[in-house]
Amino acid sequence: YERDVELLTESDVVIAETSITSIGVGWEIGYAQAKGKKIICLHNVNSDKKVTPMISGNSGINLILYTTIRDAKEQLKKVLG
Repeated sequence: YERDVELLTESDVVIAETSITSIGVGWEIGYAQAKGKKIICLHNVNSDKKVTPMISGNSGINLILYTTIRDAKEQLKKVLG
């Protein structure tokens, strides 16, 4: 826990995969937002899980919807510049 919090605190950008439900990832996203970090969430449109409104409705989160790993990488490169 302490190591993860330290890494989040030191990071400039947090990239989270949200195609699978995870309380831990949700906590990390909330922590990153509270610390003013840039947040990018990746979500596979073929996942049986829908993007939670806590992510899709949050203007502080950049949501990337992707179909393949290649697609995710290409979109992530554009967002990161």
